[in-house]
Amino acid sequence: MKAAVLERRGAEGVSWRDFPDPAPAPGESVLKVAAPSLNRVDLYMRDSGAGITHTLPQVMGVEAAGEIVEAEPGSGLKPGMKAILFSEAFCNKCRYCLAGDQPLCENVKIMGEHRHGGFAEYIAMPSRCFLPLPDDADLVAAGALMTGHLTAWRMLFGKKTLQPGESVLIVGIGGGVAVACLQLAKLVGAGLRHLVQRRQDRARDRARRQRRRQLSQRPGFERDPADEQWRRRYGDRQRGRSELG
Repeated sequence: MKAAVLERRGAEGVSWRDFPDPAPAPGESVLKVAAPSLNRVDLYMRDSGAGITHTLPQVMGVEAAGEIVEAEPGSGLKPGMKAILFSEAFCNKCRYCLAGDQPLCENVKIMGEHRHGGFAEYIAMPSRCFLPLPDDADLVAAGALMTGHLTAWRMLFGKKTLQPGESVLIVGIGGGVAVACLQLAKLVGAGLRHLVQRRQDRARDRARRQRRRQLSQRPGFERDPADEQWRRRYGDRQRGRSELG
């Protein structure tokens, strides 16, 4: 297969080349990758990787969506099924896994960090890390879903569950995780006012548009005068700070 392989640190250390097809271990299935996405940790692994146990050469990529081509018998997965990968190969035995908090697994092996990743034509992962998708799922969109939205989900619901009507502070709205926070907060009906902080006007304007769409869908919505008061009080104190209203 072809894969983006990290041979040494730095941009010049990555090459798209032939690499052995994955050989699934017991309990694993194989995904034919349709779409991975680029995350900051991929650049960190390329340029440093300090603190993450791994060996080179290594296939990069912490995220991928695609179609199952080899399914572990009895796993419930089937060849031809669309799926997205949970990037953390968790042990399912430690105290965190048994408590349902798999992202904190004491023995975790993350694709693209501790084991071969999704910047390849094929990837093998434990079958429990495959999340089936509908037949009509957009795999390109799904390829950018897991890392950002899982991080956002844990921020909003991991320790204290965000409730409808509660307010949300989102910092850096131009980033993928922040946009995911906005989308998830919208789904649960949280907060009529969000404060975002971002230097680029384009990112700020995109957040405003999303917020206006959210508000316009509320029956009988009327602009809260407090929004304007907030803008007058805080809006000019720091460049890039504004309310979504």
